[in-house]
Amino acid sequence: MGERRPAEWATAPGRARAGNVDAARLIAKGARRCGARLVHISSDYVFDGTAPPYRADSLPNPMNDYGRWKLLAEHAVRGACPDAAILRLPVLYGPVRFAAETNLTEIARQVAAGVTVELDDVCVRYPTHVDETAEVCRRLAGALLQGQRLGSVTHWSAEQGLTKYRMALLIARRFHLPAGHVRAGAADAASGDRPVDCRLDCQDLPASLGPVRRRLFDIEFPPAVEPWLTPSGPAAERRKDPS
Repeated sequence: MGERRPAEWATAPGRARAGNVDAARLIAKGARRCGARLVHISSDYVFDGTAPPYRADSLPNPMNDYGRWKLLAEHAVRGACPDAAILRLPVLYGPVRFAAETNLTEIARQVAAGVTVELDDVCVRYPTHVDETAEVCRRLAGALLQGQRLGSVTHWSAEQGLTKYRMALLIARRFHLPAGHVRAGAADAASGDRPVDCRLDCQDLPASLGPVRRRLFDIEFPPAVEPWLTPSGPAAERRKDPS
């Protein structure tokens, strides 16, 4: 839940804050009132990326509005529903309806387009599959229903870190596409509001929930973006009309 797109932060900050903070508070209040168990999703962007890996008890220091809103949402949830589990996650990937739905699938579209593009090769992401995340959420919810107290904040993340540029090269190699038009740069880092490396320390969670199948990005990501790599194909019409 929440508004993650930088354009929305700038053009509609009130609406973005409402979706990231106020909505979380209302849901937490409702959960407590109904006696429901709540798993609230937060972000690795609550950290500044200067001292990874970050434990659940590491001091947050968000660099941008999104990170600040997610941290405020954590406080709001904790105040409204103290028994909620707060799960911090990195960027997620999986099947999408159109390429621009996520930054990662947009990278694949840029590789296939053949137009010169500069992609950041400084800021490291830890893309995590949505199915793996869903399994973690399911187990967290089950633990809460059984009355377990796992700590108010937990972390989950894939272990493989890549920059956007490295993701683009991976896609090019996997599908035998030219990559000369993709240039390494520091676009995200240069803005000054993107953390360089927010790797999350996740050692405590498997010990509490049991082993979770780890999805390897270089294996799972290509099938997720394959429909968006050609100008024609099964996803062509959806690319034209994302609605």
